[in-house]
Amino acid sequence: MRVSAGRSQQAILEETPQLFDNERLKQDYMVDGYFKKLERDINSSSIAMITYWYSMWSHRRNGLWKGFLQVNLDSADDKKAKSILIAKKEKCQ
Repeated sequence: MRVSAGRSQQAILEETPQLFDNERLKQDYMVDGYFKKLERDINSSSIAMITYWYSMWSHRRNGLWKGFLQVNLDSADDKKAKSILIAKKEKCQ
């Protein structure tokens, strides 16, 4: 997600704290959510961290692959996304 001109990362955190609360994500949607801001000039440390997370958490203990999900957080899609998430949550209960 790119931070729009005139907005800050702090503003996004304050507006949507639930997106950054892993316990809540796990409880509500049965997913783990971890965030890494990708800078324009990504460095070797960032690449190493991303590689580590991918190698450690992209499969289950039984060898089945999970996956990574990239979510575009365009507010124009919020209403539709919310209805999809609510429907999925209801299926899981």
